[in-house]
Amino acid sequence: MNQPNKPGGPDFSQPIAALKHCHDRIRKELLALENLPAHLAQHGADLEAQQSAAAIVRYFEQVAPLHHADEEEDLIPLLQATARDADAALLKLIVPALLDEHREMARTWAGLLRQLQQVADGISAALDLSEVK
Repeated sequence: MNQPNKPGGPDFSQPIAALKHCHDRIRKELLALENLPAHLAQHGADLEAQQSAAAIVRYFEQVAPLHHADEEEDLIPLLQATARDADAALLKLIVPALLDEHREMARTWAGLLRQLQQVADGISAALDLSEVK
């Protein structure tokens, strides 16, 4: 299983804490992404914007795919193997939705990646987040 994405976070001997830590980090990166267009409008692709865009790209290119793999390859099969009765029925409903969300996130990310790389390189101050939900 992959290690949590940030040094100092819980390890996988505490799987729920590690999962929460990963999701907290995802929310932090999404907030940075959400705030970036306003910064770009006011300051252009300055050093702060470039560093922020580069950090977002690094996270979503390196860590987020590992997190999704952990959920899909480790967590979901474990839950499916151990869930019983109502929990098993609920998993049958939510797992396909979660996998669909992962695929939709990957499609959305593909559209944002080029834009963010251009901001990170100082080439562009344009960032269209209209497809981000």
